[in-house]
Amino acid sequence: TVPPSRTDKPCRTSPIDSPWRTAVTEWPVHPSSEQWLASIGQNRQLNLDANHTVLDIHEPIPAVTITTRSPANSDSVPWFIPTDAKPFRPLNTQRTPRMLVFDHVHCRSYEFFGVMKTPEGWSVDTANAFDLQSLRRRRVGWHRETEGTTVQESAHDASGASVLAGLIRVDPLKQGHPIEHAIGLSVPALDRAYLPPATHGASDMSNPSFPPSGMRLRLRSTVDCTAMTGPARQICTAMQRYGLVVTSEGPTVALTGEEMDWETYRAMAPLGGLTVGDFEVVGADTPTRYGSTGTRFRGGVGVEDPDASRAPDERPRER
Repeated sequence: TVPPSRTDKPCRTSPIDSPWRTAVTEWPVHPSSEQWLASIGQNRQLNLDANHTVLDIHEPIPAVTITTRSPANSDSVPWFIPTDAKPFRPLNTQRTPRMLVFDHVHCRSYEFFGVMKTPEGWSVDTANAFDLQSLRRRRVGWHRETEGTTVQESAHDASGASVLAGLIRVDPLKQGHPIEHAIGLSVPALDRAYLPPATHGASDMSNPSFPPSGMRLRLRSTVDCTAMTGPARQICTAMQRYGLVVTSEGPTVALTGEEMDWETYRAMAPLGGLTVGDFEVVGADTPTRYGSTGTRFRGGVGVEDPDASRAPDERPRER
């Protein structure tokens, strides 16, 4: 059954009272702030992964058939995907094809990981739906699973949080609108632990020296956002008011953004001067952890890993 239209309320990328839209200007600095930032690297430069394509649905369309290769990690709802949809491959995370749909009609986001087009419809590793008018989170504790030789993610975003909720969208930037939510961030290495709004760890490594998924960062007040203009100033201001939420691992420290034109991308150049040291971790919650220190997980089974305690740049590179 197709759910009824819900256009009676404004459809935002997350509820107005969502943690993503909570200002963190008055939050205390987290006791583990220095340790977690040091593990990332204080001098690491801030980057932008502007390769996420959002497929917007503004008018009713027929539902499509979705076959999931990891049904235990997927939702079961009517799926709506535009006929001209094409998967994208994020630059700063695994290059696995993904799709991100913003359904304004039913006020939901559909986030797909491991996407392939089939004669019958679509085949995906995981299919996740987020009710954008509800504060209900995904089931707490879902995590990576190894099925044969294929690693399945429990959500399009490895932390279980919605990608759309923390995405920098292009149109509001061009229209000069303020960003009124936290921004998603990827970092090189995470602990197998999480803080809300994440619902599980985004890493297969257990080391409390590394930050947990869902960690909230705030741009220090010593950074003068008024010295910037346009999109750079909009993002800078949002990072001071709403902060960043760490949602995934990637080769660099990068904000999560929608695919954009060169002019908009170039206007963000002043942000390239920011480093990890310009931020502080805020909040007071203790991360939920699972697994002992120095353990790497494969298929839910912990195995001792001699490289687990090393910094990301010191670990042997896989060929």
